[in-house]
Amino acid sequence: MPLSKNECINDSCIWGIWEINETLEELYHLWQPNEHDTAYLLSISHEGRRKQTLASRILVQYLLHHWEKPYQGILKNWQGRPLLAEHEYYVSVSHTEKYAAAILHKSSPVGIDIEPVKEKMRKIIPRVLSPQEYVHAQDDIEKYCVYWCAKEALYKLYSQRQLSFRDQIYVENFDIYENGTLFGTVKADTHNTSYTIFYQKITSFIVAYTFKGEIST
Repeated sequence: MPLSKNECINDSCIWGIWEINETLEELYHLWQPNEHDTAYLLSISHEGRRKQTLASRILVQYLLHHWEKPYQGILKNWQGRPLLAEHEYYVSVSHTEKYAAAILHKSSPVGIDIEPVKEKMRKIIPRVLSPQEYVHAQDDIEKYCVYWCAKEALYKLYSQRQLSFRDQIYVENFDIYENGTLFGTVKADTHNTSYTIFYQKITSFIVAYTFKGEIST
């Protein structure tokens, strides 16, 4: 079983990570077919991308089964936020070439992201960090990745198109550990909203997730 992590945060929230080491055919064998996923998977021509997407659906299927709920597929609303078919639970998914990650919450918006720690981060990070964040990162590639994952998780939770990572999503200064807690702020809709973000190192990857439990100012 390639489920590498499964954690119940509380009675209402669960998340997990799936290590993708199966073939596409093996993943299809593990998947519970449904019309929503089938249509979306057929639209993905790249085999690697299809594997990642399928693994993320299998992970969500597994997490729902932990709550003894059937999996009927994932839809997307007009903002691109994923929605669980036949359930009112909130869901967020992320995937890379090696892992799929997902988080579910029974009543509150959620966001999750997983990324490899790679040199390519240096090219995109100036568009992601504020000047203060950039100075704090001190050209540390792991910090760059934690910043990116944390901001991506907040972006997914907030689910507002055109939200600027650099100018509207901020993460307070932090030190790097194997896992930790971050504090972030989204500046939008004429007010600031604060969130707690959790992150972990998974081999050479960073995963960060958050769920709504904000303090508005």
